[in-house]
Amino acid sequence: MKELLQNESIIIAGTTVTVLVLWGLMKINKVLKDHLDVNVFRNMVNFFFNRDSSKKYEKLREDFYKGSTTPEFVDWQKEVLKEIYSEYPLLNLFGKEYPTLTQEARESFSYPIHKAFKGFSKLNNIKIPEFIIDQKQSEYIKMMGSTVKRPNMIGFFLDEFELDAEGKIAGF
Repeated sequence: MKELLQNESIIIAGTTVTVLVLWGLMKINKVLKDHLDVNVFRNMVNFFFNRDSSKKYEKLREDFYKGSTTPEFVDWQKEVLKEIYSEYPLLNLFGKEYPTLTQEARESFSYPIHKAFKGFSKLNNIKIPEFIIDQKQSEYIKMMGSTVKRPNMIGFFLDEFELDAEGKIAGF
């Protein structure tokens, strides 16, 4: 009976330690996913089961790059951009036209610019909305995830530009 109780104690202790270790690993994985966009568990599964998802999408990625860099596609894309930005002048560079829009800042900035931006810009909201990706976005992330750094990282956008009397950017 004494040996049976010792074995049960060892099993309970071992189970408790295993659960605590897994709980800790899940917390660490969540922090890494949130801050560095690294999923340790996915990488471990891929390592142990020798599944390399990047190879699965290598052909799709290759086809995507081949198609999106053909002269025909680039010309079509430029024509679409010309149509969208038709009210703006085109930049002629090396015999090719590109739609461009530039806006001069009131102040002159030089690197490092972090000190100068303190009075030039203001952050209105730091709350990040929940971002739910659809099926096409999910496939894109699977296909491009190995080549695009942090493909599912949420970015930011500007609410408005503050212009001075001369039409130069006074802040955003």
